[in-house]
Amino acid sequence: MPKSLLINLIVAPIVAGVVCLLLPNRLKFFVKVIAFFVSLASLTGAIFVFVKRPLVLELGGQSIALADTLSAFIALAVSVFALLITIYSFTFIRESFNRYFGYLLMTLGASFGVAYADNMIVFITFWGFLAVLLYLLVNIQGTDRAAASAKKALIIIGGTDALMIFGIGLIWALTGTFAFSKAHLALTGAMSYCAYFSLAIASFAKAGAMPFHSWLPDVAEDGPTPVTAYLPASLDKLLGIYLLARASLSLFTMNGISNFVLAATGSVTIVLAVIIALVQHDLKRLLG
Repeated sequence: MPKSLLINLIVAPIVAGVVCLLLPNRLKFFVKVIAFFVSLASLTGAIFVFVKRPLVLELGGQSIALADTLSAFIALAVSVFALLITIYSFTFIRESFNRYFGYLLMTLGASFGVAYADNMIVFITFWGFLAVLLYLLVNIQGTDRAAASAKKALIIIGGTDALMIFGIGLIWALTGTFAFSKAHLALTGAMSYCAYFSLAIASFAKAGAMPFHSWLPDVAEDGPTPVTAYLPASLDKLLGIYLLARASLSLFTMNGISNFVLAATGSVTIVLAVIIALVQHDLKRLLG
């Protein structure tokens, strides 16, 4: 049961989201009930997985899902944010009610997929799905500005996702496996450096680190407030940092060059973000 729970935590919110999309608009009460109880059940399941960690799910001899301390903690944080945003959205969202909660629940399931995935193909599938859901949620109101911001976010994140696919291909060529838990690389050659920085760039874009940050203030300003709180402010940052931590702590053996690049990127992001914030007067862009 604990191992199958990993699959259930991923699949159940996605299925519930599809159900919300199919329900007629007049059944808002049932959509609320589904969203609340699925979010609550997901939090309960994430707590159970965190307590029972480590868990590994293998299919056909391949490691598909993994719940170690890092992934279990990230999944737990994802479920907490999902429940809080779901409750807040009940009174905030007035239009496109069913679509909003459908996308919200599917985002929860896809985030679990990213957190628990041990297979890199599974990982990139859910990672890309999240980029599409970000576009749909930001653009849910259908305004021209929201559409432009959503498109910008999709282009930046989608473009760096292509780099991630390239990096995953290099990792497979060097190690012969797609499993995060079985691939261990030392940063000693051009291919290993390219693989690491391909994953790092994708994580920078997801987390909004410079120079891939420009989509964040636009989405924060033009997207609905719950969407801004749910994705750019919480889940995207969490999952971006998770990917960087997974690559830096277990997938690759770091050295002075990689540590310097990470430290420099973090320092530049912090300093320039504060400078930009000092001259920003729009509250939502400031928070972004």
